[in-house]
Amino acid sequence: CLSLLLPSSYLLLLPSSSTSLLSSSKAWVTSHRLDSAVHAHLVTALHWLYSHRLPLLAGLIAASLLHLLHSLLLLLGALQHARSLLLPWLVSQALVLTAMALAFTACTFLSLFVSLPMAVVCPVLAGLVLGAWGHLWRRVARAYSRLGEARQVRVVARGEARVVAREEARVEAR
Repeated sequence: CLSLLLPSSYLLLLPSSSTSLLSSSKAWVTSHRLDSAVHAHLVTALHWLYSHRLPLLAGLIAASLLHLLHSLLLLLGALQHARSLLLPWLVSQALVLTAMALAFTACTFLSLFVSLPMAVVCPVLAGLVLGAWGHLWRRVARAYSRLGEARQVRVVARGEARVVAREEARVEAR
């Protein structure tokens, strides 16, 4: 969250920084010997990003703040064992994981055009980050389902056993 929020805010608040980022990105693309079609597409993409930077940065900041709020709800839900507070984080994190998988695929493909060491190192590092993030999501999803199971109890009444919510068991016990 903060890793996107702080640079985005900096680029949004200081227009000269985004101009300098564009010029240094174009210089980097030009200095590397890329395929001419790839070079043309990258320069076009950089110009498109620069011309639409304000709405893109505002959207990125809003999404980061929303994800930060969901992370705080996750923390609160874990502390209070509140299952419903885990769900917003799980949904937003699933979207982040999908975006990361798409970025991983794109970077793996594009790294082939830059250099051989980058084509080896970048996919490995990105795969490790994506795997760790996916593992974290699975752990929270498992905690979410365990909290749901903890809210159910087994009730034996009049010779029949059934699983009901904890609130219903209290009512039947009276």
